[in-house]
Amino acid sequence: MAHLTGARRSSPLHHGYLVKHPALNFALRTRDAWLERTRTGRATMSVPIPRRLLVCVGGHLGDAVLATSVFPVLQSAFPDAAIGVLAPSWSQPVFENHPAIRWRHAFDHWKTNRSGSAVERWIEYRRSLNRSVAEINETRYDVAVDLYPYFPNAARILSEAEVPIRIGYTSGGGGPLFTHSVPWVDTGRHTVEQHVELMRTFLPNLPSAQPVYDLPPIAPETEARGPAFLEGLGIDVGRYAVLHPGTGNSRKRWPAHHWRTLIDRLRQFDKDLAVVMTGHGAPDMAAIEEIRAGDASIISTCNRTSWDDLRYLLGNAALVVGVDSLAVHLAAAEQVPCIAIMAATSDPAHWRPLGSHVRVLTNALPCAPCFRSTGCDAMACVRDVTADEVARAAVEFLGSARHSAA
Repeated sequence: MAHLTGARRSSPLHHGYLVKHPALNFALRTRDAWLERTRTGRATMSVPIPRRLLVCVGGHLGDAVLATSVFPVLQSAFPDAAIGVLAPSWSQPVFENHPAIRWRHAFDHWKTNRSGSAVERWIEYRRSLNRSVAEINETRYDVAVDLYPYFPNAARILSEAEVPIRIGYTSGGGGPLFTHSVPWVDTGRHTVEQHVELMRTFLPNLPSAQPVYDLPPIAPETEARGPAFLEGLGIDVGRYAVLHPGTGNSRKRWPAHHWRTLIDRLRQFDKDLAVVMTGHGAPDMAAIEEIRAGDASIISTCNRTSWDDLRYLLGNAALVVGVDSLAVHLAAAEQVPCIAIMAATSDPAHWRPLGSHVRVLTNALPCAPCFRSTGCDAMACVRDVTADEVARAAVEFLGSARHSAA
């Protein structure tokens, strides 16, 4: 399985924006044209060495985990700078107790919020917008970098909070509200490398470095009760595989019969290897129960783990297999062998888990990547990744670990 690029490769950009919806794309273009005509004071000077630096992270938990890779780079270049983070409330656990972060601000946009009714999402959007603007203004950041190239970004918040230097992409809308901006360009490079390149465009002294996750340590109390937690599940450290079938887009799911075949193959290789399934929410629960099909020996932890519990569970597994989701990034961050079964609705080269203990499997098709957020009816890019292919990669990882332990 390989990722195809070529003459038929689609572009995620539409009129310069990473927004496919025609009405929203037109609205952003119209607003930005008006802002270009009416805004004054766009900065042309070079960016000073920051004293208080705000990093803005949009999207969901996986985006936040990847974004932690910028902190070692920033600390290396600006050891005396105090760093804050603006991120959605659902991503805040990623940054909690991070030694590089002094301030955390939460902003939940109605478009990316997945909980509550439309009215509730709008009310929370307005509440969090006003709160974050006030907090950021009070903290007196001198430089802010918005890493998120999609809509919704933080351009409006940073402008209303009057941060003097505001760096970001024009592709998410609100480009004229940044003081320093660049168009997003599909270079085929990993998202983390794109983050660093955006910062390097304007910030002085940024070093070149291999991108790595930089998650804060797991809470000491979680580490202390971790063995008992595993014992309660009936599993031992390093003697279980974690399977994570859930994804934010149901069309990206790998079929249930493939998961069951994979489980059979894992048991054939090692009859004592426990199988644990993780997830959160009703859709994940339904997917897991379909896969388990009444098999009580498959352990489900869906809706039963805290953030740190999940990290501990993944970090002590022999293997993690999942679709493009948070779980594979957390496993990669903990140096646990992981297999990511990725759809080609976006470019796997942009979003693959980082590290050397990673296998990415996707079905290479002429239409891939299509950059269609809702995918298509067939979704052959992910559904036609065979259980045999995943099982071979899994057995290879498990065999290598067994050989190393011998």
